[in-house]
Amino acid sequence: MALSFYPTNELLDATSYYMFDIWREHADPKIINMPLMRYGPWYFCSIALSFVVLIKVVLTNYMADRKPLELKPYLIFFNGLLFGGYGAFFMAACVFTKFGSEGFNCRAADPNSNDLIDVIIRLMGYVYIIGKCGDFITPIFRVLLKKPFSDMHVAHTLFMVLISYLGLVYYPGGVFLFMPFLDALYYSMLHGYLVMATPDGDQYRPSKKWPLFLARFRIAMFVASAAHGIFFYFQPNCGPDSLKLIQICYSLICTTMLTRNYLKRFTNDIENRITSFK
Repeated sequence: MALSFYPTNELLDATSYYMFDIWREHADPKIINMPLMRYGPWYFCSIALSFVVLIKVVLTNYMADRKPLELKPYLIFFNGLLFGGYGAFFMAACVFTKFGSEGFNCRAADPNSNDLIDVIIRLMGYVYIIGKCGDFITPIFRVLLKKPFSDMHVAHTLFMVLISYLGLVYYPGGVFLFMPFLDALYYSMLHGYLVMATPDGDQYRPSKKWPLFLARFRIAMFVASAAHGIFFYFQPNCGPDSLKLIQICYSLICTTMLTRNYLKRFTNDIENRITSFK
């Protein structure tokens, strides 16, 4: 009997279900019908993959034999835009999540509720996902300026987009808004620092303590995120355990990597400070 290598209708139906239909079946109906949300995270995966190809292949090869571009005015504007966007998101999150305390409230937004707070929390999660895609533009500037960029930044942007999508679709509420809440605070400070640090001249330079503070804060952010995920992993009926495990594992990996980079980068500065107190 000849073997058929053509996919059967059952296989095609199963593939279509697990790639597209499953999102509509189990998701919050008010979220899944928003633009780019309906058929799973594939739109965002396509956006991310396009940026990665653009950064790692197209622009890298294009700039290989060219001088760095003069982009400081555009870079200042872009960093200012992200500073304002992340800052506005963080301030709104402070108001509507009660300064992040909703992140410790095991309550999902009721899909049948028209409560203003639930509507705003859904909208904030959606705006965060769309806005986070803009972080892919940062390494584009780095390539055009012929400066090294962090692969971890690209990976972190992709992770935050996808984990926020999953949290928003399956369990919209304070629990899965906790990481974006901290992320917005960190990146508002980072881009505020970059706005001040980009222009030429010492009069524009912020204190050298800022990079040290930002590095420490980012490590603390991931430690808090891991602790948050561990705490809620043992709470019953508090969202999908798989999402919390992803959050915990990712936070612990980032904590380890950032701590190692921190020690490499600031060891001499720390040793000098210790010596000055002896």
